[in-house]
Amino acid sequence: MIVVNQKEAEWILDRVGDAQRVVVLGCGSCATVCFGGGEREVEELCCSLQLALQDPGSEVEFQGLTCKRVCDWDFMEPVEDVLREADVVL
Repeated sequence: MIVVNQKEAEWILDRVGDAQRVVVLGCGSCATVCFGGGEREVEELCCSLQLALQDPGSEVEFQGLTCKRVCDWDFMEPVEDVLREADVVL
């Protein structure tokens, strides 16, 4: 059984540190079915993180992406360049 649980925005931001480019990567398969990390949840998390920053002058960029399957490297190829440029991938 696969279980997906989201962390609170404040908990995530504590661990992101001083990163400027943060990619939130979701899964279009298992995590979508669990309503824990599909396209909609990725978008919501990006918005929550931006709001939780509480710093209007912050230059942190949150980018949400969803792959068909994050457990299979073949499906990661389309976003590989974006992931390489990120400071942090969630």
